[in-house]
Amino acid sequence: MKKILVLVLFSTLVVTLFGCKESPKEIYSNKQNYSKTQQYLFDLLDNYKSEYFAAKKQELKDTIQSIYLEKLYHYLSDTLGDFIDSMNVTVDTVIQEGRLVTTQFHTRNIQFKYGIRFLDSMNSKQDSIYHWMLDLKPKSNLTVNFIHLGSTLLHSPDDTTVPTVKIYAFPEPLDLRP
Repeated sequence: MKKILVLVLFSTLVVTLFGCKESPKEIYSNKQNYSKTQQYLFDLLDNYKSEYFAAKKQELKDTIQSIYLEKLYHYLSDTLGDFIDSMNVTVDTVIQEGRLVTTQFHTRNIQFKYGIRFLDSMNSKQDSIYHWMLDLKPKSNLTVNFIHLGSTLLHSPDDTTVPTVKIYAFPEPLDLRP
């Protein structure tokens, strides 16, 4: 019995040491640092998916979805005060139609989208945001803040045609706030 246990432990150690294709230094350097806000959203999404897929009946899945939508809304609106800070995202689209600029970003399976119409006469802050938004390049990665405008959708994780979380929020550059 002792020989089997030693053999199993030795095999596990060999696989662990020699089975990784990346060195520990490479693994550490590839790990991205996320803000507390972003990590909370990732954890909430992971917990939602785990509970949803563990549920056997559709009625229970629907209840879980409602509970997590409420948790998400409470976190964004009540806890954060609708200010979503320091999110590492990828720019999906930037569409300009006259003074209307619609942007879409994502991080994992969370999407941020909003269209904002700028006036012809803008103060310097509004003009700065307008030009910053127009300069965003699709497929680029950046860290931005978002202003949540109250609407959030939580889709079934079974539906792979849409992001699981869709947050209606407009972006702003990090250096805009003191």
